Amino acid sequence: MIDKLKGEIIRFLRQHDMAYLSLSSPDGPWAAMVHYLNDGLTLYLNEMSADDLVFFIEHNPAVVLTVAKTEFEGTGAPPGDSVQIFGQAQILTPDELKSRPAQIQAAIDEKNRQLPGVFVAIEIIPLRIYRVVRKNGSYRREALDIEQSP
Repeated sequence: MIDKLKGEIIRFLRQHDMAYLSLSSPDGPWAAMVHYLNDGLTLYLNEMSADDLVFFIEHNPAVVLTVAKTEFEGTGAPPGDSVQIFGQAQILTPDELKSRPAQIQAAIDEKNRQLPGVFVAIEIIPLRIYRVVRKNGSYRREALDIEQSP
């Protein structure tokens, strides 16, 4: 069951590339829409180093990302399926980025070639993921807890 749920979540993440990121700022809750890349259940952001998002993560790395369908296939119906990732964000150094998957490095390096030194890579390490599915007018929510290696 867990492997099936994990596979559904990974497929869903691959089908999308935008998420709502929620975190805590010094003034309270803060949210933004972000573009992400994923390697399995781990997500990566490429953000401007001077952005508020980077500042907030430096002070409190707890984040929630929500990836959701915006509507049912152009019908205008309300969102149905979503994935909610509760985790920790980490700003990667250039050396840490070198140990990440090649496709992640390439995508982030491309942006930095365009504007050197302006962007930083952020890794979202999931701790708990919810898969929400709408079926027959009701919602089913399944949780996947992620074990972290020591």
